[in-house]
Amino acid sequence: MEVKLKVLTGKNTGKSISVPVKRFLIGRADDCHLRPKSDAISRNHCVILVSDDEAVVRDLNSRNGTLLNGEAVEGDHVLATGDVLKVGKIEFELAVKAKKKKKKKKEKKPQPVEVKADDGSMEFDVSEWLDEADVAARSARASDPETRQYKLDETDRIALDKSAENSEEDSSDKPVLKRPEKREPGKLPVAAPIDSDVTSQDAAADMLKKFFNSR
Repeated sequence: MEVKLKVLTGKNTGKSISVPVKRFLIGRADDCHLRPKSDAISRNHCVILVSDDEAVVRDLNSRNGTLLNGEAVEGDHVLATGDVLKVGKIEFELAVKAKKKKKKKKEKKPQPVEVKADDGSMEFDVSEWLDEADVAARSARASDPETRQYKLDETDRIALDKSAENSEEDSSDKPVLKRPEKREPGKLPVAAPIDSDVTSQDAAADMLKKFFNSR
């Protein structure tokens, strides 16, 4: 329940006071929530008890008593909107109403989304995603020279294949030159043995002839 007290007397006439707790004490003691400065009010004068279903007032054996709609409060009295509560010389008009219960929001479970061609939803072509990824990859390679790759056109690839075949044919038609085989070095003919005695005698005779002829 929500309870408010509207001051009807004194210099604070018209002021509204909310009752924010379940046990709202009125009196001059330090532990009271509402402390009017009046000797006609006891230290612990009365209390307003608030629950979910109702609000009641109870007198705490005050010296001057607590009045509700002009009658002395004995025990617990249920409060209603428009009631007049008198504490000492101060009067309050009550406003009591039930709190609005907050509805708990039900958590909705996420439902799987089905993509159908006939329900007006968008269709996605996987090839378009692949094309976009290919374009992104090409732009990344173009911006980074280290990762740049070059692709040969189909015509260039065919031309290279033909030139490779021609080079193989040319190499097969040309005669293969071979080095001559190494031969073993030839041996000189063995000279006939010379008689050392005969040769020395002939040489000596020739020298004598030359000597005498020169005279």
